Amino acid sequence: MLDSCQNYVVSGAFSRDGHLVAASSVGRSANVWDARTGELVALLARHVRRINDLDLSPDGSRLVTASDDGTARIWDVRTSTCLRVLKKPNVPRTAVAFLPGGSSVVIGDADGETSIWNTQTGERTAVLSKAGLWNDSVNPAPETVHFVGPSTDGKLVAAASRGQGISIWSLPGGERVGFADIPIGLGISVGFSPDGSRIVVSGPSRSPQIRDTVGQHLFTLVGGRHPVVFSPDGNCLLTAVKGTGAKIWRRRRPEWWWGIFWLQEFWLTVFFSALLLWSLYRDRKYFKSLAAKQPQPSPLEPTE
Repeated sequence: MLDSCQNYVVSGAFSRDGHLVAASSVGRSANVWDARTGELVALLARHVRRINDLDLSPDGSRLVTASDDGTARIWDVRTSTCLRVLKKPNVPRTAVAFLPGGSSVVIGDADGETSIWNTQTGERTAVLSKAGLWNDSVNPAPETVHFVGPSTDGKLVAAASRGQGISIWSLPGGERVGFADIPIGLGISVGFSPDGSRIVVSGPSRSPQIRDTVGQHLFTLVGGRHPVVFSPDGNCLLTAVKGTGAKIWRRRRPEWWWGIFWLQEFWLTVFFSALLLWSLYRDRKYFKSLAAKQPQPSPLEPTE
């Protein structure tokens, strides 16, 4: 049991090696524990309003927190000191995640903006979605970003906004390469497969969906429940199920031929192959009919 939380937990994260776990409750502090012993490693409390989200750096040495006070803070886990404050006055910061490498973080805000910040300089280096311009609508209304997360290789970033779906951007250019217009509720989560070719979208009130990184729906894990995680090789998914227990979903093999049926070239090949076979069959019948019409010599007549 990990104690020290003042209220119910609203966000949590493991370090990449699994040695540390961090969590924040409905309050202004975050805690970091040793996952093996349960010992409290750090108590981080300098926010003036609630912490909405947090994440540990890939090496576990730093923690980033996003708060309603309009700041995201970078913390040194070992010394419990604040290293950097990433400010956006009067706008709650609602989602945050380290990019692989740990030199940058992606932050989602209550006004719909998603941006990349350098953890060393504290400068904003890229804006993926602008405030109030989510989904490029003509009359936009700011939609709170509830989730941000990178792919394993850091080449893609996903963000989810309630009522506005999921967008996927490529890095470092910041070009939007995918969009899924699906209803988003609180507690939404988007996870990338290890190879970055698929995402799994899950939440407390929906069956998990598997989509490609363009946003195209592939299939739904009917009966599965949030949370959902990919196996390290990407061939399996672990989901909760209704009641108690969990279920492992295995990727069917071979899967590469599924997309063939959607290719125009495949159907052209099928058509012309069928046409060729029909032509050969017709010619065979024609030559057989010609042979049948030719007079056959009587076996009683002498032949020269």
